[in-house]
Amino acid sequence: MYLKMHLLKPEIEELLKNKDTEEIKELLETFEPVEVTELLRSMSLSQKLSIFSILDLDFSARVFEEFEADEQMEIIEGINKIRKAELLDELHPDDRVDFFQDIPQDLKEQLLSIMEKKEARETRELMVYPEETAGGLMTTEFIKVRRNLTGKQVIDIIRKQAEDVETISDIYVVDENDILVGVVTLKDLILANMRRKVKNIMLPRPVSVPITLDQEKVAQEVAKYDINTVPVVDDRGRLKGIITVDDIIDVIKEETAEDMLKFGAAGEHSMHYLKLNPFYLARSRVIWLSVLAFVGIISGFIISKNSFILSQVIVLAAFIPLLNGSAGNAGTQAVAVMIQALALGEVRFKDFWKSVRKEFLTGIILGIVLGLLGLLRALFFQKSSLLGITVGLTLIINTALATSLGAVLPLIVKRMNFDPAVISGPLITSIMDVTSLLIYFTLAKLIIL
Repeated sequence: MYLKMHLLKPEIEELLKNKDTEEIKELLETFEPVEVTELLRSMSLSQKLSIFSILDLDFSARVFEEFEADEQMEIIEGINKIRKAELLDELHPDDRVDFFQDIPQDLKEQLLSIMEKKEARETRELMVYPEETAGGLMTTEFIKVRRNLTGKQVIDIIRKQAEDVETISDIYVVDENDILVGVVTLKDLILANMRRKVKNIMLPRPVSVPITLDQEKVAQEVAKYDINTVPVVDDRGRLKGIITVDDIIDVIKEETAEDMLKFGAAGEHSMHYLKLNPFYLARSRVIWLSVLAFVGIISGFIISKNSFILSQVIVLAAFIPLLNGSAGNAGTQAVAVMIQALALGEVRFKDFWKSVRKEFLTGIILGIVLGLLGLLRALFFQKSSLLGITVGLTLIINTALATSLGAVLPLIVKRMNFDPAVISGPLITSIMDVTSLLIYFTLAKLIIL
């Protein structure tokens, strides 16, 4: 896709110079909105704004929805007031709310005041729900019908509303109090006798999610039931909106990116990497680096406190990188596996001891393998069986402890209602650096001296 749009760029720039707006519109609207977004990202702001004024409103809104928040702000600030209001009104409700969540309050009110009353009211209602909940994700553009309608009547409704909703693949059935009672797919509707009532075609008690459910759990529900849309209901079971699979994909991408940054102790980024300045990047990382540096100081203190044994058996120092690296890597692996299991809902706090036991046994097995390697190295290169036993035992204990901690810490953090991804790789590595040194020098005193 990138290559195709890259090759198109010179042609579009030439058409802009010649002010051949109709040709630009016809050409770009043959592509998908996401492809046009990639093209515009490679162009100057003035070119971008010119193209936005040329495209049909509906198409420009779909392109706008593909941009990141900071890119959307550039466009909103650059277009005139009338086009601004039209563009905001044309956005899908959930995408409009996503944009409004990321802008200052004064600008938010200013933009709401120029929008159509219906769209502004709808936006205010959706912004009540926290951004990372089902309510913050849902759209109110969907089709709902009563169960006593016939198939033909529902098809007529779909024809009238299809252009104004995000999807027509699922039609939701509600009672007189707007309580969700069923769902009928477009396929089932088309295949059914047009005189049959919806109540005889629909699937009763469809999967739904509460309006306050966290977005990560919403994604888990969609994946579990393998559905393209999921209805959102309030505490009384009334249908308030739907979440489509494209929003779920965005959630998965967002959660994965967020977890990767946390796991790497690299802070949080709300913009494209290339638009972030070094001071922001440094600020987002400095706290964790300072904490990890402090832990490193503790490691140095332990080594200095055991300088006597190091002076007696100088070769002990040669194995410190092996011991620290192995323990840190084993702990990082265990944390990564546990975070994934928690994210997928495969493990809960009630599985605490089962998970710890599994990781402990895994650590023992890995430790024996690494311990044999350490023992063989000490026997062949240092010709010392006592040193080999010390290194081997340390590796077994360290690895078992590291994998156990890798299971325990994310489970405890999750139980405290924090994101388990905060148990970063560098953190578990630093903890194990200190622990492995303590175990190593203790065993050395007992076995060698």
